[in-house]
Amino acid sequence: MRKKFDLYLADDERAALEIKARTARLPMSTFLRRVALAKKIEQPPSEISRSQYAELARVGSNLNQIAAALNAGIAHGIDVEVINELAVQVRMLRLQLVGATGDEPAQNRGQP
Repeated sequence: MRKKFDLYLADDERAALEIKARTARLPMSTFLRRVALAKKIEQPPSEISRSQYAELARVGSNLNQIAAALNAGIAHGIDVEVINELAVQVRMLRLQLVGATGDEPAQNRGQP
């Protein structure tokens, strides 16, 4: 169960923390909790990275549809292993765009 914790700050200290929390795109309480517990605070992806991430998501979805069609015997002439490897590469690129390495659990990838 969470309990309220009062913290007294000077105006300039609070303003500095609010800026840092906003930059990290985190609520103030989440930001302070992570800082106090020495947890990693990921820098959010840039606008460019988000658009690239979305584009790679569309490509990955298309690859998954092609792989499903090949596996179901609906499509022919393309090596399923090639499609599956491309899908893995797309997933790895998406993780790189958001600063994840791909070998850590989802809860450690900067998600609140």
